[in-house]
Amino acid sequence: MFKLSVSFLKKSLFLRTGLLILLIFNTSTTFSQVFPDTYDTPPAGYTGRFFKLSQNYPSTPPVAEPQPWLKIDFKTHPLEYLQCVYQYVLDGNIDCDWVPQNNTVRKWYHAPWMHWNDRPDNVVTGRRECVSGLTRERDSHPHELHELQYNSVQNWAIGMYNPAAGYIIGQVWQDPQHPNPAAAHFPYGSVSAKLLYTDADSSTVPYLRGSPEREVYVYSHVSETKKRVVKKLRLLQLDVVVRDQRANDGSGWVFGTLIYDAAIANENPWKRMLPVGISWGNDAGINPINVKTSGLHETYINPQVKNRLKLGWAGRLNGPVDNPNSSCVSCHSTASYPLLMDPNPDDNMSESERMNWFKKNIRSGETSIKGTTSLDYSLQLSTGIKNFYDWKKINFNQTFLQKSAIKVNWILSNGMWIPLLLVFTLFVFGGKYFSEIFVNQQQQTLQLALLVFRIAIGVLFIIHGYPKMMNGPAGWVRLGQSMANYGIYSFPMFWGFMSAIAEFGGGILLVLGLWFRPACLLLITNMSVASIKHIASGDSFSTASHAIELLFVFIFLLIIGPGKHSIDTLLYPSSKSKPH
Repeated sequence: MFKLSVSFLKKSLFLRTGLLILLIFNTSTTFSQVFPDTYDTPPAGYTGRFFKLSQNYPSTPPVAEPQPWLKIDFKTHPLEYLQCVYQYVLDGNIDCDWVPQNNTVRKWYHAPWMHWNDRPDNVVTGRRECVSGLTRERDSHPHELHELQYNSVQNWAIGMYNPAAGYIIGQVWQDPQHPNPAAAHFPYGSVSAKLLYTDADSSTVPYLRGSPEREVYVYSHVSETKKRVVKKLRLLQLDVVVRDQRANDGSGWVFGTLIYDAAIANENPWKRMLPVGISWGNDAGINPINVKTSGLHETYINPQVKNRLKLGWAGRLNGPVDNPNSSCVSCHSTASYPLLMDPNPDDNMSESERMNWFKKNIRSGETSIKGTTSLDYSLQLSTGIKNFYDWKKINFNQTFLQKSAIKVNWILSNGMWIPLLLVFTLFVFGGKYFSEIFVNQQQQTLQLALLVFRIAIGVLFIIHGYPKMMNGPAGWVRLGQSMANYGIYSFPMFWGFMSAIAEFGGGILLVLGLWFRPACLLLITNMSVASIKHIASGDSFSTASHAIELLFVFIFLLIIGPGKHSIDTLLYPSSKSKPH
């Protein structure tokens, strides 16, 4: 057995090299060196503006420019700091009508590959439209924007980067065929801005009266998912983020949000933006209960908006378009390649599971998931790289062998073969020296019934576990986050992988009657975690009962054993296992 393990380790590099060769087989076609502007084209007869991607990224680090916000302490004068950064974003962009490559003060740049994804009608990641270059954001549900808002409305946004940040975008995408996530280290002074427009109007959201409008090519109605029309949306929210050395004790970035407010007296509508607040850290460990006593220490919220907006989790910084389960910092901290962790918690997650997003500060250059590459808080880089590789998979018609090779290579690259090898070793040695644990005496009349029952449960778990295995690392991370209910936040990909292999591999072992009791122990553990997840999430008994019922099924099978018609009985014969 020891020789087998050593041999496997020696062959790992050779196996991985072979897998990578399979992955690039039949994918030698070159791509355009110019990134596409948009996916779609405007309707017939349209003669208005057309979006052009600002992609002439600086080829060398740009000369450092003045950073006026450095004269302001964002911790003691947060609103002044935010207004200073906002003015920096406005400089020249109003005059060029937010076509950043035409800005005469400084050029701004877009992130590529926001024009495509494999789910064109997805609510959050709709493809970049062709008139103003916006992509769809989260919809606003009834009453989220105002008490008069009785229907959901669609929201669309566009982001851009200043020269310091644009240089890094260009470095990541220097080779359009092979983006380099490791180049995503934004220097101090990097600034990104995102403008968010809404389909709501002043009749349902009064504070939008007089808001700057943008002509876009979007869906005629929030529930429409196929046909687009040219229509005007109104500016609702503007986000900024600055790489500031003084924030290195938190995230390394200062996030800020402003919303349009018609009540501000100014002839220029761009001067009617009300600061919501800033955040420079994740306020680790704060939840809706303890925030009442401890407060937030890395977030400042403008008192004028506290009772007006639904902020982020436990009162963290968020804009009206953003998911209230999350926050600006926690959402962007998931930016990595591959993007394994969802930017926002699900609505039905327990408080413990949600803490996965808020348990610590992710520093600039760090990643929340071990084994991934940090994209330094840039979700547009994460999304763009994911879109590129998804497009590549679809358009190059990968074979089943190539798709399988990707999953196997992930297992090898991230050390997931180690727990498999350990479990395999334990099972083999356990069978050799403790054969009694694999078999058990059974009544002769029960053998056929046990065989049928064992195969049925096993097949069902094979079918149930196979998609979880094929979901890959992103799916494993989501599964593993359930361990938060036990106070375990580390290595979610490991725990998720073990959960998937327990269901899929455990089902196979049940059918074969091989290593039956160890397989039952794994499945008991899996069902225990699932049961606690449902209970902690506040699910009804009818929802949680499935996992609880299966928990007792596997306890029963553990006690009764595999029966006479099993491989365990053949491999580990014993006088105690002979049929009566």
